[in-house]
Amino acid sequence: MSGKYTWLKDRGAGLSLHLSCLPGTQGIGVLGRHAHKLIEFCAAAGLRYWQLLPTGPTGFGDSPFQTLSAFAGNPLFIDMEVLPQLGLLHPGELSPLNRLPAQRVDYGRLYAVKMPLLRLAWRRFRERDLSYLPNYGLLHLFTSEHKDWLEAYSLFMALKQAFQQKPWYDWPQEYRNYPSASEAGLTLNMLEEQEFHSWLQYLLFGQFRLLRQKAAHVGVHIVGMVPHHLPMDCADVWQHPSLFGVDGEAQPKFWVGEVPSASLPFGSIRHQPAYDWDNGGQELLSWWRSRLHHGLQIHDVQILDNFRMFSQVWQVPAASDSAAHGAWHKVPGATLFDFLSNHASPLRLLAKDVEWESSQNRTLANSLGLAGCVLVQNGFQSKGRSPHAPHFMEFNSVICTTDHDSSTIQSWYDTSEPWIQDKVRRYLRVNGNDIAWDLIRCAYRSNSALAVIAFQDVLALDNSARLNVPGVVGGNWSWRIQQDEWNSLVNTHGYLAELGWLYDR
Repeated sequence: MSGKYTWLKDRGAGLSLHLSCLPGTQGIGVLGRHAHKLIEFCAAAGLRYWQLLPTGPTGFGDSPFQTLSAFAGNPLFIDMEVLPQLGLLHPGELSPLNRLPAQRVDYGRLYAVKMPLLRLAWRRFRERDLSYLPNYGLLHLFTSEHKDWLEAYSLFMALKQAFQQKPWYDWPQEYRNYPSASEAGLTLNMLEEQEFHSWLQYLLFGQFRLLRQKAAHVGVHIVGMVPHHLPMDCADVWQHPSLFGVDGEAQPKFWVGEVPSASLPFGSIRHQPAYDWDNGGQELLSWWRSRLHHGLQIHDVQILDNFRMFSQVWQVPAASDSAAHGAWHKVPGATLFDFLSNHASPLRLLAKDVEWESSQNRTLANSLGLAGCVLVQNGFQSKGRSPHAPHFMEFNSVICTTDHDSSTIQSWYDTSEPWIQDKVRRYLRVNGNDIAWDLIRCAYRSNSALAVIAFQDVLALDNSARLNVPGVVGGNWSWRIQQDEWNSLVNTHGYLAELGWLYDR
């Protein structure tokens, strides 16, 4: 079904891999040579899309879905190897990064090592009275272009530093919202810290721009993901509390929750403030427009996470300690997307977590012509007729292998019930000994316009390469590619290109 947000016209394929997972010697994947090499690999393999997870600055738990800003990028993704080339660091000063673990991201150690080095580079930038870096543009033009969010975000980060990383609602009263904080007495350290965080975003967005230019040159599109709700402790809630139903005492009206169900008897409370759609009006519509338009700075395509929340949200009164006390609240999704189509540059959007069984969500997605993302495994988990079976997929859809919350294909198959394994083998007419590639080929053959395969499945990795286990605290978001795995990936480009030729992708 087509609509104003239908943009998938041709069959294609892509690779999903988050930036943090890239290999290297900087403790985390960065916007450096391995990111550029992955773009080259995608082009050689006929993969026209590279899908990332959210790239915002992370807070507690290191989850990219619990970002400190809907607009800023994560400075941990800055490639440090270019700083000596720019004359801001000496090569030997990068050696502490090389001692960070290569197997997994240790966010605590990484932050403790990387931020002082970035601060040193910034001080040298200031001491030399520089106004720009080659290929990065003028600093003052960047800060002026992004003033609407950058001033508040950089001050927010400066105040978090000043107040021992406490959440903003535990700061002294005069700093608990952006207008009063801007008028309060700011120390020299606070002002310098604000300038430092603005400079980090200048550096980060400059590197993103160079990566995107490389991708465009070889015909690869970068796909980003947009978390729906934001945590309470983020710059956007601090800057615009009324949009999130947060009052002058830093108390939200409602938390976002999950409705009680057979699989979740008591439901859950996310402790993310619900958007105040009843009173936000034009301001909230404009904020969403700014957010998605800003995403075009670094992404060609944006996936809307938890798309179902554009139809309705289970809202729990903030004073309640049980999700059972919540209620469904209708969201004016149609109004928002009409507004976006009339007041923003053309947006190429995809919908994640579309509950096709829900008539409201299905109606909204269909009316907009939005393509939804479905895991290939979902087509085999029903003993009866499955609407997610590869042969039932609509053209205007995206079929994916592993995503960030799921098991890899190999572990999913290994731990599935025997009848599921049997159904997969009979459907694919295989013996199951190469199940990851069998399902990759299945995704390529499917009716979906876009097939996105996960790096972990290309190498048939098990759950040791899983990114996130929902509901488990600690140990998530830390997996990284090892150099031998990276080398193995390079050797697959010919076969992936052949699959693309065979199945017109």
